[in-house]
Amino acid sequence: MHVRESSEVARVKRICDRLGADFEIVPLAIFLKKAGANPTFKEKYMP
Repeated sequence: MHVRESSEVARVKRICDRLGADFEIVPLAIFLKKAGANPTFKEKYMP
């Protein structure tokens, strides 16, 4: 989830509270490390 600067803390808290136990809230640095360990994209080059 991306949190915008204009989002209120209460709104973000409500969203996070509804996620359930299957989700983990982590700092951006940890998220990027986890995402980089298992990339889901494919590189394609234009001919």
